[in-house]
Amino acid sequence: MKTSSLIAALLSVVLFFGCQPAVEPTVSETEYAPADATPEQVASPDAAIGDAEPAATNEVAVKDGEHAEHGPGEEHEHGPGGGHGPGMGGPGFRGGRGPGGMGGMRPDMTTIHGMFGDRDKIRRTVKLRPDGAEALTESDDEKIAAFIKQHVPNMDARVLENNPLPPMTFHPVFVQLIKNSDKYTLQYEETEKGVKVTYQSDDPYVVMLVQEHAKLVSRFIRNGMEEIHTEYELPKFDENIAAAQAKAITARDALFQKLSGRLTEVITADGPAAAIEVCSREAAQLAETVGEEQGVKIGRTALKLRNPNNTAPAWVQPMLESPPSEGQFVNLENDTVGALLPIRLQSKCVTCHGPQETLQEEIKAKLAEHYPNDAATGFKEGDLRG
Repeated sequence: MKTSSLIAALLSVVLFFGCQPAVEPTVSETEYAPADATPEQVASPDAAIGDAEPAATNEVAVKDGEHAEHGPGEEHEHGPGGGHGPGMGGPGFRGGRGPGGMGGMRPDMTTIHGMFGDRDKIRRTVKLRPDGAEALTESDDEKIAAFIKQHVPNMDARVLENNPLPPMTFHPVFVQLIKNSDKYTLQYEETEKGVKVTYQSDDPYVVMLVQEHAKLVSRFIRNGMEEIHTEYELPKFDENIAAAQAKAITARDALFQKLSGRLTEVITADGPAAAIEVCSREAAQLAETVGEEQGVKIGRTALKLRNPNNTAPAWVQPMLESPPSEGQFVNLENDTVGALLPIRLQSKCVTCHGPQETLQEEIKAKLAEHYPNDAATGFKEGDLRG
């Protein structure tokens, strides 16, 4: 299989299907703590009165041994280890939980309602890895940030204990993730405003599962609980395609390291204006070198281009108007896999890509010299650059 995976948007510098339930598992918000409850109230023993049963649970048929054709088998399972995270005060490793442990369903559902009620205050980025995914979920709202810090370890504990909440009982991603919970590790680390989660697995099928889970959580944050009704089909696993996708992600990381390292070197020595000239002269060659080393064709593109030579190829064009924030793979002709992976702007990149009124005159002059039709300004840190 040819793996000339065209990575149209790389340098992920911050770097998250048909199942239509016939009856919605109903969990009324009024059964739980008030919507304005604080995280401390949610976690308190008084809040954990007991488990609320869903009105209906839909069953997803999973054939016995369905995963056997994908995974490496029992002898290669990658268990969660014996470590338990220190709870809410620091990083955790598969099985680490926050205060209160696994009380009833009520406090966990209240946490979810608390987050989704203000989901517009949540920001989330997902970076796909060759062996899994990284997800950073944060909020400037202290209450929402506290909910996020409670939610992650508690949901991981539910997966390990096979004690899922209603949405997890029938959605294909959750069903398979629970079934394969011993084949991946999950590490979480609190940030000032939320949690960074890293999923890893040596099993390519499970890598696909954790990546799908990371993307699904992002859609829940964007769309709310109505996402559970969105038609979804778990991607059909193909070992060769999975290998090509992993190769694409590895190439993205290699290009980021080379280009970012080179620009940092120039900025340190000669300032950001010099980096513009170096980027215009060397970026394309660095991409070609990485492509040859990794066995892929690799480049960068965006709606707001700086270099006109970075115009998107035909297969990317339809996705540019609404680029996938978590990354997307496309099966192309001739057994070729395409990967569209996000570029998010780092703080140091704002110097040359920020709002026009904030750019130094020297920067403006260099941009006009090398890129007279430049459109790649007006960004802030964390924006989806391309």
